[in-house]
This record gives sequence, C-alpha cells and structure tokens, in this order.
Amino acid sequence: MLRLEHNDAIAMGDGDRILQADKQLTLIYKVSGCPKYAYGMLETQAQANILLSERDAYLLKWNRTVNHRGQINTNFPNDKDLGCHGSCSH
Repeated sequence: MLRLEHNDAIAMGDGDRILQADKQLTLIYKVSGCPKYAYGMLETQAQANILLSERDAYLLKWNRTVNHRGQINTNFPNDKDLGCHGSCSH
C-alpha cells in the first residue's frame, strides 16, 4: 500500500506526499537489506529539512517530477526522465 501511495504521489506531482512516503520507505528499505535506497531517501530528507535554504528546499520538494503531456496524473520522476523535448509521444 505504501508503494502505491508513493507511485500515486509521483503521478500527481505532489512533493509533500512523495517526501512523506519516502520517510516511511527509508525504514522499510533499511530493514529489508537495501541500504543504498534507504541512504538516498535519508539524504533527500536531510536536504529538505536541514541542509538547504527554505527556497532551495521548496524547489527540491516540488521539482521532483516532470509532465510532458500537460495532463493531470501523468507526471514522471525526474531521475527517470530521458528528455522528450516535445518530439515524442508517450
């Protein structure tokens, strides 16, 4: 259920929900033997809550997805985006 919530938050481009789900997934990844993912999510939480200025933390939170279609519920994670630049149709 948590994974579905995370995927829905990404599709909707909801930065608050993405980071909230990341908090919970950090612990799950750690106890599941996936410290690489747990560390990555922990690092993002530290940046958003401690290390970055308020402005940069806001940008980190709300610029986690890209939407090439311009429709609701079609956002895609930035780290998986290959850069469509308007020349492809999804």
